Amino acid sequence: MKTSLLTAFVLSGLTIGLQAQIPSTWTQEKLKKIYDGPAAIVFSKSRIGSITFTKKEPESFHGGECFDLILTVLRGPGAAVLKADDPDIKVTEKGEVITWTDRLSGYSVTQAAEGFNFTARRNGKVTVTATWGEIPHGSKFVLANTGG
Repeated sequence: MKTSLLTAFVLSGLTIGLQAQIPSTWTQEKLKKIYDGPAAIVFSKSRIGSITFTKKEPESFHGGECFDLILTVLRGPGAAVLKADDPDIKVTEKGEVITWTDRLSGYSVTQAAEGFNFTARRNGKVTVTATWGEIPHGSKFVLANTGG
């Protein structure tokens, strides 16, 4: 009895840990349904290590779009799409720090006061980071698992 209880506890912990990252069920085809531009998935072993979204000049990413991409990816393929004034999203501002909290996925995504640097937390632990950067003739937005 103790062995099966311990096994169930360990398996449930592993399942929770695996969910607290970019879901590995994303594919190029599924990303096309949420993003109308180029996107690249980089795998690390059998899990997604990062997803890079790109735009060509003169287009560039904006804050709301970045929050939307992060939470949509973390919700996983087939999950409810974020909408304007989504009742599952709570937006808070403390000075220049903006946080979107998603009741559906359990994630809170915070944008640093300076720049386009984001952290996604679940159960208080940073699991995904996201950064904006310039590339020749455009820009990129990269979501990366932290391993947490």
